[in-house]
Amino acid sequence: MEDKIAREERELREDEAELSHRKMEELGTHAENVLGLFGGRKSSRRLSSSLSKRRMTEKAKADVEESLDALDDYKRQIQELEAEREQLIEEISDRWGDIVNDISEVTVTPTKTNIFVDLFGVAWLPYYLVDSGGEIVELPAFGQE
Repeated sequence: MEDKIAREERELREDEAELSHRKMEELGTHAENVLGLFGGRKSSRRLSSSLSKRRMTEKAKADVEESLDALDDYKRQIQELEAEREQLIEEISDRWGDIVNDISEVTVTPTKTNIFVDLFGVAWLPYYLVDSGGEIVELPAFGQE
């Protein structure tokens, strides 16, 4: 949704720029028609051009309004999705919170029949106690230096 909003905002800026340019063109055409009216020139072609400019300006204005409506719609959808997410988080927390707090103790009594020995052994690691300057140090009998 945020990507859609970013795209729509970019499109809105483009539409607003086009609307601004169309308004300037329309004003220029109207000014040219007024000046041509006083100059005594034929204005049928200019009137047609003026109407075309007006139509393009209205289309650009409609594009801007469409972009604004789409942005409002996207923002509303984001708010709805966030509200739905919060509701789901609350439901999940309530459900699993209750399950976590539902504690039951099971007593398991060990018996000799449940003990299985696969391997058994005894290990012995000899070491030496050496008196070194009044301090007793343990040294391994073999394997380490």
